[in-house]
Amino acid sequence: MEVRMLRVRQACLLLLRLVLAFVVMLVAYVLGTMVIDQTNTAMTPEEAGQAGQALLLVSLFSALVLSFLIMRSGWHGLKLIGVLIIVHFGVETFMTQIETLTFNRALQMGTAELSGIVAAGAVRALVFEEDPLILPFQLLRGALWALLAMAVVRLTSVRRGETSLTVALTFAVLLSVPLALFPNPYMSPAVRQAHFFELLSSMLVFGGTAGWVLHGSERVEGATRQSALVPQS
Repeated sequence: MEVRMLRVRQACLLLLRLVLAFVVMLVAYVLGTMVIDQTNTAMTPEEAGQAGQALLLVSLFSALVLSFLIMRSGWHGLKLIGVLIIVHFGVETFMTQIETLTFNRALQMGTAELSGIVAAGAVRALVFEEDPLILPFQLLRGALWALLAMAVVRLTSVRRGETSLTVALTFAVLLSVPLALFPNPYMSPAVRQAHFFELLSSMLVFGGTAGWVLHGSERVEGATRQSALVPQS
């Protein structure tokens, strides 16, 4: 009986924490919109209604995936907060907007609007045409993704399969869900939907693979360091 009561209490506490995480994420998104210049982004009543629904869903999914990451982490305090800020801002905002900046000749997004999106992403994280440069850009982008994956792997303290799942969910949810649900003047609903499934599938595969591979390399590196500390007889 006591064990059952303890489990019920733990479940209630977990539910309360998840609800609080959702509320904090919702507030973070609302605060983030305050730094975006919305002069040229007037929405129809229908789009405004869709944006409100999207806000709730994106806040929920983002809160759940970051909570999952926290629960799978063995880190605490400022170290945990710092890595979460890097992962959240890096995946959701920085990695998407460097693409926007690179291909802005086609998108024609204003500097103020682009800066506002980046600033909004920073606020959220802190509160909870081809050319000769395309290849170096993609190489740099790949390296940044690898660093973000490494940050998530180092943050977790679970088995290889769970680490792989954690990286996959973190990348897929934070990157694809906001893009799919929030209406924007640069993508039609059909393009947004297609891009959502493209990003969701690619990030699940990439994140899962990166988590699996990097988990193994982290353990090998750790074992090598540990053996180097053992005195040789």
